Amino acid sequence: MGRTITWGELITVVLFILGAALLFYLVLAAANLVRMLQNINKLVESTRPNLEKTMANLPEISENATKITGLLKDNMENVTKLMTNVGKISDTAKTAADIIQKDIIVKAKGLLDVADGIRRYFVKKKKDVGPAGKTGSAVYRYTYRKGQGNPDEVLVVKPSTAEAETADTISPDKNAYKADEKMKGQPST
Repeated sequence: MGRTITWGELITVVLFILGAALLFYLVLAAANLVRMLQNINKLVESTRPNLEKTMANLPEISENATKITGLLKDNMENVTKLMTNVGKISDTAKTAADIIQKDIIVKAKGLLDVADGIRRYFVKKKKDVGPAGKTGSAVYRYTYRKGQGNPDEVLVVKPSTAEAETADTISPDKNAYKADEKMKGQPST
């Protein structure tokens, strides 16, 4: 009753079981492959009209791409020339701006300075003209001490008013200037 199993028989049984499992997995893989091929076939069938149009237009698209490449090559040469001209134009504009800044603005400033000087001259002239239309000049009052050749004090009266309170006193050394109200009542010579 008991029969012994040899190593050879055991290996044969194990290989048979492994072969059956492998065959089962191959059948599953083939079924998945068939399903995937059917999906790809449906996708190709749905996009077939678009693919046919694209394939029909492919020579024209290729020809247009060749023309565009040629135009780009030609235009790159023109763009290079244009960039060179832009550089020259910007240099010219910079030179013109420098000329305007250095020459024209400086000369215009000089003219404005001359016009301002003339304006100030006439404004000053107008201030110097008194109420009667006469040009005013300073009135000097000298105070001498007996026996001296130089005056002790010189009183300068402003041209618009002859009042002593607006007068400046100049000392003989001509360094000290001050308003002096004491000189109001002193006689001048």
